[in-house]
Amino acid sequence: MTPDFKMIRTGAGAAPAILLLGMLPVFGAAQIDSGDSRAGAEITLEEIVVTARKRTEDLQSTPISIRAFSGEDLEARGVDRMDDLANYVPNMTFQNSPGHSGSNSAAAVYVRGIGQQDFVPTVDPGVGIYIDGVYVARSLGAVLDVLDIERIEVLRGPQGTLFGRNTTGGAVNIITQAPGDALTGRVDVKLGSDERQDVRLSGNLPLSDNSGVRFSVARLSQDGYVHRMADDVSLGDDDTLTGRLRFYGELTDRLSLDFSVDFSRDRENGPPMELTAIGYGSFFYNPVDANGNFDPAAIGRQIAALGINSLTPVDNFALLHNWIQAIVLPQFGITSGADCLTQIPGQPFSGAGNPGNPACYNAQYIFGDGRDAGTAPTVSDLETAGYALTATWDVNDALQVKSITSIRTLEGEFSRDGDHSPLPIVLLTDTYEQDQFAQELQLLGTGLSDRLNWIVGLYLFSEDGLNVNDVFFPPADVRSGGEFDNESNALFAQASYDLSDRWRATLGLRYTDEKKSFSPDQYILADRTAVDTDGDNVPDRPAFGVGARVLPFVTEEFEITETTPLLNVSYHATDDLMLYATWSEGFKSGGFTQRVFPPLTIVPTFDPEFVTSYEFGWKFTGLGNRLRLNGALFTTDYKDIQVSIFDPSGGNTAPIFRNAAEAGIDGMEVELILLATNGIYVEAGLGWLDPAFEAVDERADEITLDSKFERVSEWTGFLSVARDFATPMGTFTPRLDYSFRSDYFNDALNTPDIAQADSVTLINLSLAWQSPGQRWSALLACTNIGDEQYVVAGLHNTTFDIRERIHHRGRECYATGSFRFGAVASR
Repeated sequence: MTPDFKMIRTGAGAAPAILLLGMLPVFGAAQIDSGDSRAGAEITLEEIVVTARKRTEDLQSTPISIRAFSGEDLEARGVDRMDDLANYVPNMTFQNSPGHSGSNSAAAVYVRGIGQQDFVPTVDPGVGIYIDGVYVARSLGAVLDVLDIERIEVLRGPQGTLFGRNTTGGAVNIITQAPGDALTGRVDVKLGSDERQDVRLSGNLPLSDNSGVRFSVARLSQDGYVHRMADDVSLGDDDTLTGRLRFYGELTDRLSLDFSVDFSRDRENGPPMELTAIGYGSFFYNPVDANGNFDPAAIGRQIAALGINSLTPVDNFALLHNWIQAIVLPQFGITSGADCLTQIPGQPFSGAGNPGNPACYNAQYIFGDGRDAGTAPTVSDLETAGYALTATWDVNDALQVKSITSIRTLEGEFSRDGDHSPLPIVLLTDTYEQDQFAQELQLLGTGLSDRLNWIVGLYLFSEDGLNVNDVFFPPADVRSGGEFDNESNALFAQASYDLSDRWRATLGLRYTDEKKSFSPDQYILADRTAVDTDGDNVPDRPAFGVGARVLPFVTEEFEITETTPLLNVSYHATDDLMLYATWSEGFKSGGFTQRVFPPLTIVPTFDPEFVTSYEFGWKFTGLGNRLRLNGALFTTDYKDIQVSIFDPSGGNTAPIFRNAAEAGIDGMEVELILLATNGIYVEAGLGWLDPAFEAVDERADEITLDSKFERVSEWTGFLSVARDFATPMGTFTPRLDYSFRSDYFNDALNTPDIAQADSVTLINLSLAWQSPGQRWSALLACTNIGDEQYVVAGLHNTTFDIRERIHHRGRECYATGSFRFGAVASR
């Protein structure tokens, strides 16, 4: 069914549903007028209710840039996981970006150009994700399955007052289905491309007139689409078991409890990353003189200046592998890789070597057609669980007290072959454990004859855990990671006051006290940098030494306090048009550089980054409540941006994170919903972003003033068209979903090999059917009709100089059958 509108008909229209597929683009003939041109029919858009400001409000009366989806809308669009959502939210990027982790569920979320791509616990996301008011602190496990959802709200712009830290880009507010007062149930079976087999079951059981239980469970499976030739493993598969149980009860007329438990378990093969390019540049091993010519003597000078006791190219592991094959192993009579380095007299070494020798690491292992030559273990196992208790006490008609207590846990093990070859160059493994506790206390009230709405709150948050990253590569095997322990406590208040019948002002303030600690336990597991330098056939002069610390075995701590204000003024110019202006601030937490190599003598820290946003927006309702046109213009000052820099002081050669850049971001969003008098439903959106660096530390090793922001498209947009056709056999709903995104880079370096080189256009088609009694329904759909093979994520590790990327799966088709039992409900 078409979402978010109600249609009262006195007669059933009969027309073959298939004809609408040719009519979908022709919404120009939609009979747009302010009166009802169809006798006996009343067509209006339903009210969209949101809780973006911690209270229930109509979307059109809420002075925030919000994109809201009902559960029915998500189902109609075929949105099964959170990363599908961004196709329909202008100025949003939501990637499942595994990076180093090897996890199939690592969220890289960007809104209005601000976000975070790394999953390690020593950095924080820039877009907050909340489930029923509970913050999901880690990006790992945040690519959530859409299961039994009532509504999802995407809030754009800093939400530092009501939601707090780490919402500098925005927030994603997920509201699940609450227990109802009727006995209902539903089962869904979906079969599709690549052996897709999804089964979902949900039900509602009333326990009394004022209490009930709702449950949902799903088993999701699908084959991967990148094939490992050595062991016949498919990468990018889905093997998930997930569920939720929610209880609601009214203890008295004024006191209620809402308790929920959710879990998810993934047992998968790892991400569908493919090798795309290999680089062989080395600061140590291929140095040049002042004129740019190769100078063998410069090798010793460069290394001596840095105090490195080695003649190996330890700054490039792709080159290092071939160097070991060609230079080191022949000293022990192993000559199979003797041609893995070549040299032209007077020129630097060529690191690729013989392209036909399997011992050499080069382009022979780049396929680009869904094949992978890796042999190292690859696995993605993840378990998450959450427990939440919300108590609501209506003290009187003007005062409410709400308590939200929550616990969330996460455990994961991941590994992947980072070189995508049978050669022992890069193997990455991760163990991840995290526990979090949060307590939020809210006082909500009204006053002054309901002209004043206010909220005062206390928020307590703590988390601890362990992340161990073991990396195995030619020079050494290194254990990285350590234990983390974070606390964040806050007081916040926000009040809205009706200055007149048309003017309203909102003022908010949040005070945050945050403590963080990181205890690295990082050391060299094995050292293979020693070579024979004196001709006695005995390797000597190791660069590091087994057991040497990569970071000091200490606990590094820091504490900050920040205040984030908000000022909003709204003006109802007419009953149908609201204008608003907002000034708001937010911050993303500081942290620690967790991954370093070669070793450092200190634990590098970095401070928070800050945003100040200025926004002007409007919300318009017209054509007898059949049209909504909302939009916003904004500019953002982005300060103390956390970037990677190269700081050679003290002999350090590893990049570390510092607050080393400033930027400005200009942009706009426009969104439209139209329900024409002939029943055609149209929804469209357009986003524009223009981020630019304004200052960059000269030591920054990834960005310059001319760099493009990573994972940010200048243009994003979508168009959805649907219509219901009522027939004696039931209601048929053809639907077209179109989305586009201009080109962007997947890393701060703007590496072309892992960029989405061109803009991408996606077209999805579906045909839904619902039986006359609404018990049976079916959906036939194909996504990405054009079979676009675009890049959805990428990684360029400059130390490995190996470039990887993930392509979209391509065209998918599926069929879903659903049956409702008990009292028939919309879901």
